[in-house]
Formats: sequence, structure tokens, C-alpha cells
Amino acid sequence: MRDADFERYAELTDKLNKIGDPPCHQDPAVFYPEDFFDEENKAIAIAEAKKLCASCPALTLCADYAVRAREPFGIWGGLTHKDRKAVSGQL
Repeated sequence: MRDADFERYAELTDKLNKIGDPPCHQDPAVFYPEDFFDEENKAIAIAEAKKLCASCPALTLCADYAVRAREPFGIWGGLTHKDRKAVSGQL
């Protein structure tokens, strides 16, 4: 992890700790749809994670971190890996 990524991650972690019980800590499995083998459950997990992210006060900070750090897995800031690649122009 580059220093800039580490700083962004530390900022995100601080924000999540201040929230107390962020959505991603309530049901972490939902935020990693790559772990679901069937496409139907994967789609359900993605929709649920995006819904939970939408109400999180760390949404923008989380998405910014994940895009800049090129996180390869999980839903971060309401974005899938494919979404993050599109946002950063990597497609």
C-alpha cells in the first residue's frame, strides 16, 4: 500500500470508528459478493451492499479510497470493482 493510500485508509477508518456501527461492520459478507458462487445471490448481495452504503456518512470517503487504492475486491462506497474501474477510467 502506498503512503497516500495508507493515509486515505487511516482517514476512512477514523471516520468509520466515529460512526460507531457502520453498515459494512453489521454484515461484512454482503460487501464481498465475489464470495458468492451463484449469480443470483451475488446480485442480491451487491444490491443490499449498495443500499446499505447509500446511508453511510463515510460513503464518499470510502469510494474515494477504494478508487485511488484500486481495491480489487468488495463493495466500497457503494461501488463494485467494475464500477470503480469505470470511475477511474480503467475500462
